[in-house]
Amino acid sequence: MVVFDDPITSDNNLRSTPVGRAQGFYLYDRKVAFTAWFGISFVFNSTQHKGSINCVGADPTAAKTRDISVVGGTGDFFMARGIATLMTDDVEGDVYFRLKVDKRPKPKPRPHPNSSPCSIPSLLEPPETLFPTKAEFLRLLAVLAIATSVFFSFNFLFNLRSNPFCDGPDPSLDFFSDSCEPCPSHGRCQEGQLECDHGYTKQGKLFVEDGVIQDTATKLVEMVEIVFVKLMWSICAMGLEQFGLNKMTYEMTSIRMSWRNIRTNSLGFQEFKCPDMLAEHYKPSSCRISRWISEHALLIFPICAVLLGIMLLLRKFRQRQYLSTRVDEVYQQICEELEEKALMNRANEKCEPWVVASTLRDSLLSLKERKNPELWKKVEELVREDSCVDRYPTLVKGESKVVWEWQVEGSLSSSRKSRKGEASKLKSSKGTERSLDQHLHSLKAELSSLTRFRCEGIFQTILWGLSRILQETEQDAHCLYCNVFSTNLNFEPHHNDVEIIERSEPKVVKFKPCDPKYRDYTPCQEQDRAMKFPRENMVYRERHCPPEEEKLHCLIPAPEGYITPFPWPKSRDYAHFSNVPYRHLAVEKAVQNWVEFKGDVFKFPGGGTMFPHGADAYIDELASVIPIKDGSVRTALDTGCGVASWGAYLLKRNVLAMSFAPKDNHEAQVQFALERGVPAVIGVLGSIRLPYPSRAFDMSQCSRCLIPWTANDGMYLKEVDRVLRPGGYWILSGPPINWKTYYKTWKRSKEDVQAEQRKIEELAESLCWEKKYEKGDIAIWKKKANTKSCQRESANICQTKDADDVWYKKMDTCVTPPSANDVAVGQLKFPARLYAVPPRIANGLVAGVTIESYQEDNKLWKKRVNSYKRINKLIGTTRYRNVMDMNAGLGGFAAALESKNSWVMNVVPSIAKNTLGVVYERGLIGIYHDWCEGFSTYPRTYDLIHASGVFSLYRNECKAEDILLEMDRILRPEGTVILREEVNVLNKVKKIAGAMRWDTKMVDHEDGPLVPEKILVVVKHWGLKSSYPQREKDTGMLNN
Repeated sequence: MVVFDDPITSDNNLRSTPVGRAQGFYLYDRKVAFTAWFGISFVFNSTQHKGSINCVGADPTAAKTRDISVVGGTGDFFMARGIATLMTDDVEGDVYFRLKVDKRPKPKPRPHPNSSPCSIPSLLEPPETLFPTKAEFLRLLAVLAIATSVFFSFNFLFNLRSNPFCDGPDPSLDFFSDSCEPCPSHGRCQEGQLECDHGYTKQGKLFVEDGVIQDTATKLVEMVEIVFVKLMWSICAMGLEQFGLNKMTYEMTSIRMSWRNIRTNSLGFQEFKCPDMLAEHYKPSSCRISRWISEHALLIFPICAVLLGIMLLLRKFRQRQYLSTRVDEVYQQICEELEEKALMNRANEKCEPWVVASTLRDSLLSLKERKNPELWKKVEELVREDSCVDRYPTLVKGESKVVWEWQVEGSLSSSRKSRKGEASKLKSSKGTERSLDQHLHSLKAELSSLTRFRCEGIFQTILWGLSRILQETEQDAHCLYCNVFSTNLNFEPHHNDVEIIERSEPKVVKFKPCDPKYRDYTPCQEQDRAMKFPRENMVYRERHCPPEEEKLHCLIPAPEGYITPFPWPKSRDYAHFSNVPYRHLAVEKAVQNWVEFKGDVFKFPGGGTMFPHGADAYIDELASVIPIKDGSVRTALDTGCGVASWGAYLLKRNVLAMSFAPKDNHEAQVQFALERGVPAVIGVLGSIRLPYPSRAFDMSQCSRCLIPWTANDGMYLKEVDRVLRPGGYWILSGPPINWKTYYKTWKRSKEDVQAEQRKIEELAESLCWEKKYEKGDIAIWKKKANTKSCQRESANICQTKDADDVWYKKMDTCVTPPSANDVAVGQLKFPARLYAVPPRIANGLVAGVTIESYQEDNKLWKKRVNSYKRINKLIGTTRYRNVMDMNAGLGGFAAALESKNSWVMNVVPSIAKNTLGVVYERGLIGIYHDWCEGFSTYPRTYDLIHASGVFSLYRNECKAEDILLEMDRILRPEGTVILREEVNVLNKVKKIAGAMRWDTKMVDHEDGPLVPEKILVVVKHWGLKSSYPQREKDTGMLNN
């Protein structure tokens, strides 16, 4: 409930003279939407009006205009009734309304003080003398009757005298036109007298035709027609001579046919018709063709039907022929697959001898072929008839599946026979197979003793490699490793799965889903824990991660009704409500065009607090000062980003913005940004340094971010100076800029806001920033490229040796010193800077990295990303919009993946080599992080996660399951994870991933199967629900 007592002005300017007070209250009456029951009294006490107007009713606050009932009034508005229209004009500072009244009563003079209030008549009540009495009404009727009778009498007497006829055809042109009658048709009027035209007789005032004259005229017309027909016939005869007709023949024809070719048309006139031969000669081709079709229609339609039937039969025959050929091909492929499975089982008993039928179908048939059930039905019939294939149901991962198994003892299939060709080759192949088995068994026996050194992974790799060498001696080499699972991930078929034989270890208990209340759980920014910390310098909004005993060991579920987000670029403007079910911003920021709620989706119009008319227009104004278009500006920082519309609209200008905002009462603003496909993290300018390297961003902005820039000796502005590159730009839009206009709205004094802006300008000058622009609500400063020329002696310079060592480091009030090797903004433009040698590497500032090793790293990651795209062809498309590299290194993965379809959050672990500065110098974005803690983002915010060497790096730091659970939290349903590690590490990770209900597939290194490093590809299950069976343990840890 909200109670208010605010001033009323004649316009929407708060500085205008008040004419009254608005007094009343809001009573919110719904939980799911912002609607209220509203009661208000407009109390006027000005020289023009005295009194009040009372309004009550429902007020749907989110609507642009609302009608509300006027139920009464006092004083000048006594007993007022009507409808008032309310419109929300602004939500900055106070909330005031622009009121439109449909009917406004005229102001009434104020009553005499001695007069009684009851004697004041109502303005809205009709006077008593408005309607006549009964006697007055009867007298009025009598007067009307007398007046009507007098009118008709004078009119009758006036029409008795006949008027003369007007001489002219138009009576309006006659001088006496008011006293004459118009001349009728077929008559002549002279001096007021009427005469008939020739051929007409007079009957009263009308004229009719004379019958004798008409008959004579008709006979004359018929004679003229006969003469005309003979003339036309002679003209047509000239055309008959072209056909070789002589004069005698013509005369006979004219005698017999001339009068027969005279006909009467639809208008009643007789016309001459030329002979058919001559008419046929001049008839157009289209007319001849249409007549021929109409004459032979009974023959044409059957022929066309027969031809159409033949075409359909041919098409059906070709489809059957293709179906038969394709069935044989699929059947042969199935037989070969089953035979190889059976042979692999003989070589390695741990490999299952069967294959799931549905998996074979999905891997061998294309998506179009799967829609044709007849194809697979015929394949199954062939499999049933084959005595070498055994079909039976079995449990696969807890589900009943139909599997097919090849009977090795039986004869080879016809496909194998045709492929082998000759019986001698078949015997040779079998002999090689038996020899191969003997060599493998002896080789395993010799190497089995080496496992006591607990180096199983290395020797298993050697064993596997030697087995591959022995296989090459056989004409049809058989694979000695098998699929670990049979789930269809739609990967390239030539990538093989690797099974690693490990010692017996405790099984991992499957992880349970968390309680639904944790659907938006952010471990290090939870509200309950944050409220235990001091609010000074926003400490309570910083990262506060839970201790080990408070960590959740469960899977974060998706909200009910979760839907795959819209693909980019549609996701920039729309998001599903079920994915981010929070309406608060749509109501609070409705007039600022942050976000609108329509139906079951959110729409983002692209507005903001300081750019309600759209981010594009705002960026265009910035671009008039900042070189955004030419690639000089590539990386940007948005402090207090809201829903990140500024960063969203910078993307189409090839600028990457790192946006951050705290997790506060503006619900899920960072979650909205990531749902839109825009880079963002949860963060705040507090007491800890920002997790970005120094000299990282080309541009930074604060759009009404409400950060106290002058507090703590300008500590926050100095932190922005640390991360801003030389020649970079800082944009401030909002308080205290344009304070002369808004100081009353901000409820601050002129002196206060003026002093704040003066202090900001002094701080900027001490940081060697030059003010480039100030107009309206926007001010822009530029950091000088050569800061040595303007350093003051009184400046407090930081004495730190490494300005990039910022993870959990306290923010200081000192100024970060410039580097002699800095490169100013604009000296190297994007995209050229993506593969150019970064200044940090060129100047030897990154230990162990040279120009040559940097270039080799680029080539290596191009090769690896191409290998990833062969495994999963959707990589690089909008399917994977939000991408994270958990161990970015020099940013090679993100550089190779660079496109407008996706962006990469490059994470440099806090315990790894500090290379994040190199990443930013390449025109990419990233952040420092410790993977033993939760990442600063909401659940379900990334589509693809890449992790190279992460588990090896954190082997002695924290548990692998903690890292995997965090990856599951931030990964969207049906998202993909690509892990690159040594085989022994991946084997342990794979077990935990299975307990998390992930589908996993291990493939070879891009350089071949002999490389011990492997790739594990993971797909997260869709639609995790909190209804899984309860387990004995909630932690999901190893069960001894």
